[in-house]
Amino acid sequence: MERDVILSVRDLDVKFTLRGRVLHAIRGVSLDVYRGESLAIVGESGSGKSVFTKTFMGLTDQNGYIYMDESLEDGRYYIREIQAADGYILDTQLKTIYVQYGATSEITWENTAVRGQIQIIKKSADDNSINGLPAGTLLEGAAFEVYDKAGNKVDTIR
Repeated sequence: MERDVILSVRDLDVKFTLRGRVLHAIRGVSLDVYRGESLAIVGESGSGKSVFTKTFMGLTDQNGYIYMDESLEDGRYYIREIQAADGYILDTQLKTIYVQYGATSEITWENTAVRGQIQIIKKSADDNSINGLPAGTLLEGAAFEVYDKAGNKVDTIR
């Protein structure tokens, strides 16, 4: 009787970039899970259990990337977002990526926020002889109040 493989992983590495350094969360994991089997992930705190499971659910953070050495053959693959980050709209459009052995293939998703956002940039209009800042310098420390059309204060931006 042939058993159905429902998850097959070969030489999985998961790396994160943090403060300009590459940190290896998982190195060289290989496994097969067959239909009807249960899988228990056991290990010490910080050993990569959560990162491993999040990898297959597509939940690594913005600094995470996945390295699968031999699992993908050269060719075209399709990727779909199945869960958006908190505060963003899910983009289910299928995207195409080409994989070539020995090369890094990268794809970027630009998600749309669920709500509109306000970004305020304050710059000096002229040269300031008191603090020596030239015109166009970004100014920090200002605070703004946001009002709706009825005149009600809805937020303060600092």
